[in-house]
This record gives sequence, structure tokens and C-alpha cells, in this order.
Amino acid sequence: MMNKYIPLSFDTNPNIKINKSYTGSCVFNESTFPILFSEFEQIQREYPIAIFKSIDDGALSIHALTAFDEGVNEFIIEGIWKAQYIPLFVKCHPFSIELDESKHSRLLIDEQHTAFKNGSEPLFAKDGLPSPFTQAMKKSIEQISSQQRYTEDFLHFVQENRLLKTVSIDFTDHQGISHRRNHLLTVIPADFLTLSPSLQELALRKGYYQAAVYIQASLHSLKELFDIFSRRILPIKAHHR
Repeated sequence: MMNKYIPLSFDTNPNIKINKSYTGSCVFNESTFPILFSEFEQIQREYPIAIFKSIDDGALSIHALTAFDEGVNEFIIEGIWKAQYIPLFVKCHPFSIELDESKHSRLLIDEQHTAFKNGSEPLFAKDGLPSPFTQAMKKSIEQISSQQRYTEDFLHFVQENRLLKTVSIDFTDHQGISHRRNHLLTVIPADFLTLSPSLQELALRKGYYQAAVYIQASLHSLKELFDIFSRRILPIKAHHR
């Protein structure tokens, strides 16, 4: 069933509160989450970054990995997402945004989202104005909207110039069964040197080369993810190719 978003209004939701630890909800027990071009620098410090190609239509998307197994998030421990940085997609999950009749953006909420159960953080101040939390959330969602095009442009560039390389992750689960995580793609910064001078200049100017550096650097987070996995499920044998 699709989420039903409604406009957030003091008139209709004067007392609505959010549970700020909602990111630790079982709703987010997934092994990958979409991320934006502008998030790469933060994400690469804690999460491996991988590009996925849809088997249905070939569309590319870029994600932070939070586990090797499907339906698992190794960063959620005892109901808390334990990381210095949480992807914007996750933070903004209970919210959306749209343009009203005057072409001004307004915040929407999914009232049925688990984030609004037993909430303690008000979305409105006593004077009826959006709380600092709500203002920050609206800014984050506006960032998602504005950055989506840059993310798509980057993916188009690396695909068009054949800069994508495959990555496989082999690991053994707690039952001793071996698995391989396929359908992962990455980019290698050194491959940008094979481009024409004009394309190299474009990649530098647009930040595509720096993005590739962040993606490559994020592979060090595979070891950290292995370590989290091994502390929680032993024995483990895992490596990436």
C-alpha cells in the first residue's frame, strides 16, 4: 500500500509530535538506501557506496550499503540507528513536499508512519509556527529535490563514458551458508584519465571526479561493515572483489 501524505498544518495537526529516534524503526531494516550526489562526502566515512542497475529497465541508482543480507540493517542496534550520519532519504522518510496553489513549497506528512507514534518532539511551536525541527526537515527535503538532478547527471556521465565496474561481495551467514551479493557497480577514479581532455575538464568542474574518489574511498567502509556483521553474527568469512 502506498503512503498517503497530507499537508502538515497547525489547523489540522496542532499537537502532532514525532519520535526523533524513528530512524531505528524496523521500517528501515533494509540493506541499501538511496543517496544523493551531495551526500557522498559524509556517507563514504561510514558506509560503502554502490551503484545499482535495474534488471527491469536498466536505470541506475546509487546507494549506501547498510548490510550484506537483504532485509537487514547492521546499523540499527537495539532500536537505534548508530551512525554519525544518517542518509537524507531515511531522515525524511515520514515527510514529503509539494507546491501549493501559490507555487510555494509546503510540507506533507504520512500520519500513519511509525515516527508519529509516541512522539515527544512537537512539529509546531506554541504560536503555531513550524518548530526548528520542522523547518530543518523542510530544508532537507528541498535539498533532496534540488540535488536529485545532479545525482542523475553524474550517473548518466559515468554510464555514457563506460566508467562503471562490477563489484561482488562474498560472505558467509550465521548458518554457515555462503552468499554472493551481485549487481553492484562502482567507479575507479584512475579511469577518468582515459577520457578526452575536454571530458576530464568537465568531470573536474562538475565534481564527478571528486565523487568517484569518494565512492572509491567508501570501500574502506566495507571492512567496518564486515566488523559490525562479525560482532553480531559469528563465524563470518567475507571479502569483496
